[in-house]
Amino acid sequence: MKSWLITWNESNWKWKNYESICKQTENGETVIESWTFANTHVQPGDRVYLIKLGHEPKGIIASGFAKTGIYKTQSYDLTNKKEANHIDVEFDRILNYKSDNILEQSKLKEIFSNQEWSPQSSGIAIKNDCIEELEKEWINLTINKQKGIIMNFSWVTFYEELADKILEYKNNRSLLVDKIRKVHDNAGKKLPKIESNNDNIPDIDPFTVFALFNRGNLNDENRKDLCKGYKQVFNISADVPTGFDGIPVQNYVQYCFYKYVGDPKRNENCFDELWNLFEQAIIYSSNKNNLKEFIESFDNTLKLDLVGLSKLTIALFQIRPNTFINIDSRMVTYFKNHLVNFKDINGGEDYLKFNQYISENSLSLFNCHSYAELSHIAFLESNKSDQDNSVRENIRKIIELYKNDFDRINEDEIYKWKAIGHYKKVWDINAPDFAKMVTDAFSQADNLLTASMYYAYSMLKEFAINDPEQLRSSFKNLYNEDLNLEDRIKNFISKYESIAALDKKSSFQNLHTISVYLLLNILKSTIYSKVRYIKISEILLGIKKQLKTIQAAINYAIIPIYSI
Repeated sequence: MKSWLITWNESNWKWKNYESICKQTENGETVIESWTFANTHVQPGDRVYLIKLGHEPKGIIASGFAKTGIYKTQSYDLTNKKEANHIDVEFDRILNYKSDNILEQSKLKEIFSNQEWSPQSSGIAIKNDCIEELEKEWINLTINKQKGIIMNFSWVTFYEELADKILEYKNNRSLLVDKIRKVHDNAGKKLPKIESNNDNIPDIDPFTVFALFNRGNLNDENRKDLCKGYKQVFNISADVPTGFDGIPVQNYVQYCFYKYVGDPKRNENCFDELWNLFEQAIIYSSNKNNLKEFIESFDNTLKLDLVGLSKLTIALFQIRPNTFINIDSRMVTYFKNHLVNFKDINGGEDYLKFNQYISENSLSLFNCHSYAELSHIAFLESNKSDQDNSVRENIRKIIELYKNDFDRINEDEIYKWKAIGHYKKVWDINAPDFAKMVTDAFSQADNLLTASMYYAYSMLKEFAINDPEQLRSSFKNLYNEDLNLEDRIKNFISKYESIAALDKKSSFQNLHTISVYLLLNILKSTIYSKVRYIKISEILLGIKKQLKTIQAAINYAIIPIYSI
C-alpha cells in the first residue's frame, strides 16, 4: 500500500461545512470528498494525507484512504473549463486547524527532510522510507482525541530492535543468559526465577527473555530501568521507551515457556521449538514468504506444556507488534463485544487469517490505526467494565440497606409510591392544557420537590403558567433518552436559571429537582427493568455525591424495591 500527499489552500477553495465535517470524524464517522490528484498510479485503499498550505498554520490536518482510482471531473477552479484528475478520499480524521494541534509543516521538514512538504500539485507520492514514521507521528498527534486519552507507543521500535538482537544468540544461549544477568545487574534488579536454581541456567528461550520485563506486577518505572539495561548490554540504537501503552503482560507467576530442570515433564526440545518460532516470526514480519514454515512452527509450539494461545500470541505481539495481534483474555472479550462473527482461533492458519482480517479492517471496525492502539483500547474498555461492575456492586449494597430497613422506610416513604402512581396516571406530554397537567402531575411529589426555603414545585408551576409551550419543549428534551443525560440535565437547569434571573429569583431547578422529574418518568411502581435501572443508577450516583450518608441517599432515592 502506497501513501500519498494531497493539498488544500483555503485561499483557493473554501471547504463547505469544514468545521462540522471535522466534528463528524472526531466522533468516529468517515467522510468522503472528491479531491484533485495529479499522480495516476493511486489505487483504492492507498493511504492519503492532506496538508494545508497557504496561510498559517500549515501542516497535515487530515488522513484517509483512497476510495477510488483516478477519474476526470470539473476542476474546483470554476474558471478552468477543463476537467481535472480526481479521486474520492474517505477521510477517517480531519482536524480543525482553528482549534486542534496539527502536524506542522516545520516539524515535517525537520523529521522528513527528503520529502517535499510544499508541493505544487495535489497528489504526490510519500517516499517509502517516510511512510511508517509519518503514520506514527500522525497517530501520536490524533490518537483518540475524542476519547480524551493520549497513547504512548514509544516501546514498539525498541522492542522490535531488541528482538533482532536476541535472535543473534539463537546458537549461543549460554552467552545470552550471561547478558540477561548483566542487564539485571546494571538495572539494579534481581533476576526473576527462571530455573529451579538460578545459579544453573542451562538454556533459555527468547519469549521468556521478553517476559522477564513484561510480566504482571512490574511497574513502568522498573520496566524502563530494565530497558535501559537492555539498551546498554545489547547496544540498542532505539531510545528507551517512555511509555508502554498497549502491551499485554505475561502471568506474574507462569511467565517461563518451559518446565524447570528436575521437572519430569521438562521437554529439552521445547527450547529449539521456541527459538524456531521466534525466528520464523521475525522472517514472516519482513516478507511473509515463510507462511507454511511459520504455521507449522506455531502449531508445534502451541502443543508445548505451559504454552497456550493467549501466552503465545502475547509473546509474538511483543516482538513484532505491527505484524501479530495478541489474543489475550481482554482482546477476546473486546472482539466478542464488537465483532458479530468472532470465532475461536485454532492453530496458526486461523491466527494468520484473523491477523489479516483485523489488519485490513481495524480502521473501519474499531477506528484504530495499529494493533498496539487496538490492544490499548481493549484494555481501557476492560478497565471501564471493571469500574462499571464496581458501581453495580455499590448500588447492590445500597439496595440491600434499603431492604434491611424496609419496614421503617415503607412507613416513612410510602408517599413516594403514591407520587409515582399519580404521576403515571396524569402525565401527558401532549396535554392541551399543559400548565394544568404539570401542576397536577407533580402535586403529590411536592414533598420531594419542596423543603424549607426550597420552592422548586412553586417555581415549576410559575414557569408552566408563564410559558407552558416552552416548558413542554423543555420536558420533551429532558425525557429524550436518545440524548446525552448530562446534557439534558444541564440544558434544563441553565434555561430556567436564566429565566428566573430576569426577575432576580432562584429557579430551584437543580440536580435534586431534575432527578425527581427523571425518576418519576422512568419508574413504574411495580415493574423493574434492567435497562431503566442503568439510568436510575446514573441519577442516583449523581444525587449521592451531594449527600452526607448512604442512608440519606436511600431516603432520597425512589427505587422499585417490591420487584427486586
